[in-house]
Amino acid sequence: MSYQHVKTWRRRLKQCLVAAFGGMCGTCGYGGCLEALEFHHLLPSHKDIGISQWRAIASYEKLAVEASKCVMLCANCHREVHAGVRRLSGNEPRLDMARFAAERETIEKEKSKNARVLQSKLAAKRWHSRWDGVDIVELRQRGTSWATIAKSAGVSVTAARKRYAKLTSGT
Repeated sequence: MSYQHVKTWRRRLKQCLVAAFGGMCGTCGYGGCLEALEFHHLLPSHKDIGISQWRAIASYEKLAVEASKCVMLCANCHREVHAGVRRLSGNEPRLDMARFAAERETIEKEKSKNARVLQSKLAAKRWHSRWDGVDIVELRQRGTSWATIAKSAGVSVTAARKRYAKLTSGT
């Protein structure tokens, strides 16, 4: 999996969590920028996983358990809470498990749809481009080895031989 796919997955995961918390800061109501919204553990002693490790969690269930120990705050409010300038009222929105489950289902459907589309695009690209610019009959007539032909076409030696046989048999 490429790094771009990982970044996309992390962003979708955060969008899912933010939506499950109501989409905005629990104290001031800010919701303008996804990157400015953070998760604050209400009881640091009950924190099993810090936010920086959330992305490594393999299951949504573990993620939900950890998120249920938090409230969502904007970056400014989060810093003020840690500095003691702002106190939480206790009325901040908590994780809505039903919404989290619905968001998770949407992500999974989108992920499988995107995977199918990407797979078909890659397959089509391989099928159409692997023989572009490679005249296998001419190369063989010049004495080029099967390995060299296969490498230039990006296929196996067996695939090159089969292609040659098909082209020279006239079928």
